[in-house]
Amino acid sequence: DWRWQAAFTYLDARFQDAFLACASGPCAMPSVPVPSGSRIPGTAKSAATLALDWRPGTSWRLRVNGNYVGSVVVNNAGDVRARPYVVFDASGEYRLPARSADMRAFLRIGNVLDRRYAGSVIVNESTGRYFEPAPGRTLLAGVDLRW
Repeated sequence: DWRWQAAFTYLDARFQDAFLACASGPCAMPSVPVPSGSRIPGTAKSAATLALDWRPGTSWRLRVNGNYVGSVVVNNAGDVRARPYVVFDASGEYRLPARSADMRAFLRIGNVLDRRYAGSVIVNESTGRYFEPAPGRTLLAGVDLRW
């Protein structure tokens, strides 16, 4: 009745060559040195997912999963980073198969602990507004009917 899934990603993305970048925009002549070996902005070095499902029979399914994303450099200089985070989600569904139709009722709660974190980043944003907040706790409920 129990199933689990796990995934881990490691990405050591770095610039091979040194180059000059702009400190802010608009910029006609880049002047900020970015050394070779600097982390490429917008990429997390590590990420992981762990999910646990409980399926007692064919009708019920309950799932809890956690997602981890490591820190993300947001500019070429590498001096500003989005902090790492862990977010948990939970969901449940009930399936009712019939002769000519199938019904599924479901409920999902995203970001169960209502964690505040940067859901995405704007790489090299010229005014320093790099971070876009992720949504807080979300709730989705519905019924899916197929015939």
